[in-house]
Amino acid sequence: MIKVWELAADDVLRQQIIGLLPVIALMKHEQDATEKDIRAAIDLVQQKVEDAGLRAEMFAALYLFSGLKQLRALVTKLLKEANMLELLEKSETYQEIRDQGPREGLIYSIRAFLRARFGGIEIDDFLTQLQSLEDTKLSQLVDEAVTVASLDAFKKLLIALQEQSENGNR
Repeated sequence: MIKVWELAADDVLRQQIIGLLPVIALMKHEQDATEKDIRAAIDLVQQKVEDAGLRAEMFAALYLFSGLKQLRALVTKLLKEANMLELLEKSETYQEIRDQGPREGLIYSIRAFLRARFGGIEIDDFLTQLQSLEDTKLSQLVDEAVTVASLDAFKKLLIALQEQSENGNR
């Protein structure tokens, strides 16, 4: 298992590991180098990814993951400067998140992160449980979906949060 947050962004950029560029915002950065690294990732995607649809989805993933570090405004600014904001907005992923609204976007993000990390698992089993939680707990689960060690650990956390909600509503 690769822990993205332990990777050095400058190493990924130097080696031009294209598949990791959408998660560059989650990596370790040299002091004050976050903007420079994200800009470099955007430039590499533009240079190395020929298919416009794939490029758009990579930018959408970058946008999505950057939200976990409160960097969406920066990513939006840099994509705009690179004349790629319109391409981002054409991405199916970006449109789905935007069209679903904030709550559904949180649930979508949790499911997408868990699928990406743990493979072809049946995330729909969690859907009812996720829908029963308030937005603050869903936001917490988005962070956990990216960092949790195992699917079992995520299930335990989900059950605990659901029990907290049920006890708080009594």
